Amino acid sequence: MSNINKKILEKIVDYNKKVIEKHGNNENKAINEMITLKFEGHSIWNPFLDESGRFKVEPEKKYGKEEIDMFINKYNEMNKEN
Repeated sequence: MSNINKKILEKIVDYNKKVIEKHGNNENKAINEMITLKFEGHSIWNPFLDESGRFKVEPEKKYGKEEIDMFINKYNEMNKEN
């Protein structure tokens, strides 16, 4: 993964953490506002962790380059709107 993509993923995770904090750490309320990707029925908001949220992973190896690219594109589109 390129350093640029890693930095963007870190920004997305920071954004998602702020959304969770805004909703009092209630992920169910925050999920509609967060940038996520789908993996085996799970909404992933931190691609540096596995679907359980406990173990570190390499995002592109775990979720696939195409999914990570779409995840980044969602973030870029959101920033264009603001």
